Amino acid sequence: IREKIIDRGSIPERIRFAIGFFKKNPQVFLFGILSHMVFAFALVQIIIILPNYVDDYLHRSADTFASGQVYYGIGALLAGFFVRRVFRGMDTVRSVIILMTGFTLICLSLGLMNNLYVFFFSMLVVGITNAGVRIERVTYIFGHIPNNVIGRSNSVFSLINTVVRLIFIGLFSLTIFQGEGRVQLPYLAGAITTAVSTTLMIMNYRRISSVGVPVQEPISAPEEL
Repeated sequence: IREKIIDRGSIPERIRFAIGFFKKNPQVFLFGILSHMVFAFALVQIIIILPNYVDDYLHRSADTFASGQVYYGIGALLAGFFVRRVFRGMDTVRSVIILMTGFTLICLSLGLMNNLYVFFFSMLVVGITNAGVRIERVTYIFGHIPNNVIGRSNSVFSLINTVVRLIFIGLFSLTIFQGEGRVQLPYLAGAITTAVSTTLMIMNYRRISSVGVPVQEPISAPEEL
C-alpha cells in the first residue's frame, strides 16, 4: 500500500514549486496564460462593460441586459454538452485556437455593430466560446501537468488572471471608454487582446501541442529556482 503523502509546504514554497515547473515547461505556461485572456475579458465585460454598453450604445433597458445574460448562460450550457463532441479527434490546442478566434470576432462585431439581434447572438457565442475554452483548457492542463502540480499551477494562473482583470477594470474605467459613442471601445480592445493571444498561440502551436506528459514531480519544493 502506497503511503499517502501530505504536502505541508508554505504558500511561498508552493508558488516557488509551480514556478520551477513552469521554468522547465515554458510552453505549458504560455498556453495557460494565453488561454486565460478569454476568461479575464469575458468576466470584465459582463460586470463592467455590458451594463453601459446596453444603456449608452444599444439604448436599451434592463430587460435587454437580462436577456443578454440569459443567452450567455444558454451558450455556456450548450458548450458543456457539445464542445467535446464537436472537437472530438482534434487536439485541444487547435480547438482552443478556433474558440478564441470566434471570441475575437464576436468582440469585434459588438464593437462595430449596433444591432439588438447581433447583440443577442454575440452573447450566445460568448457563452459558448468562453465555456468551450475552459473545457478544452482543463483537458490540456490535466494531460500536461502532473497531479501534484495542478493546484499550484492554477494558483499562479489565477493570480495572473486577477492582475489582468484589474488592469482591464482600471483601463475601462477611464473616461475615454465612457459615454455614448465610446462605450463600445472596450470590445474593440478585447478583440485586440484576444487576437494577439490567439496569434501567439498559433505561432507557438507546434511547441505547445507537442508537449509530452510530464513525469510526477517530487512533492518538496525546490531549494533554488
